Amino acid sequence: MSENRISITRTGENTFLLENRTEYHFRDRFFLAWFLECDGIVIDKGEIAPVRAAAGGEFAFTFTHELPEEGVSSLLLSVVTAVDSEIAPRDREVYCAQFILKDVPPPF
Repeated sequence: MSENRISITRTGENTFLLENRTEYHFRDRFFLAWFLECDGIVIDKGEIAPVRAAAGGEFAFTFTHELPEEGVSSLLLSVVTAVDSEIAPRDREVYCAQFILKDVPPPF
């Protein structure tokens, strides 16, 4: 199995780090799509564009959003091609990661 050449890690409560271990610069070639879910249902979505990460570089970002009072809230982050390239056609997901932001069970 090969190592992921793109990764996203959580570095703090609302901060994340994308690492680009490819030979490609991410300038204007990729964007970061995000999906906020609660109990498996998408409640909001958006994009962080452009992702600025040089070949072998990093892109740090903050995600803040009001979360529901109850339930499991998670964030799905997806690196998507913004243009046709030698890697993949436009709008192709090349990496994704999911993070639990809040886990509050309903009262009994």
